[in-house]
Amino acid sequence: MIFQMILTITAVSAVFVSSISVIIAVKKKKKQVEYNKKSIKPICSIYLTDNDNFISVNIENNGLGPAKIKDFTCTCDDGSKAETLYDLLPEELKHEVFHEIVRRKPDILVISANEKLYLICITPKNDETRQKFRNFLKNVTLYITYTDLYEEEYNFKRKLDFFGKDTGKQGVFLSPERLQALIKSM
Repeated sequence: MIFQMILTITAVSAVFVSSISVIIAVKKKKKQVEYNKKSIKPICSIYLTDNDNFISVNIENNGLGPAKIKDFTCTCDDGSKAETLYDLLPEELKHEVFHEIVRRKPDILVISANEKLYLICITPKNDETRQKFRNFLKNVTLYITYTDLYEEEYNFKRKLDFFGKDTGKQGVFLSPERLQALIKSM
């Protein structure tokens, strides 16, 4: 009788320990999946460059995983809308743009980690052309939807009013993202 009671206690203890082990394993698996998702999360930003001889707008993926661009829309303050920044440009400015930009929206667009995609690159021939581009770009807003490998969706928008800066004042003009990057690098 005592022997049977010991066997019963041992069996119940084994089932209890096994149940606890399964619960711990399931929780660890959930944590591992959560960690994996975070460790390959793409972090996309829109970076703007406005120098005397070079103007550009690009998307950079500063995360560790690839970003799959699902939707990309450009709107202008006058209500016009396009799938690419190039399509939104006035005709007289299109010939100034480099050829290595997104001129049409592809079916699948993936930006790898630490890569950039130029939406528009310009080397203005003179001050008048540069100012025309600035006046156009300051009225544009970009809307981007992208996903990670787990199909989790991220949305963001950026108004390009940075190009409407007062160029008559002395000083350095940085986008908020560029300023944060400079602060982090110090």
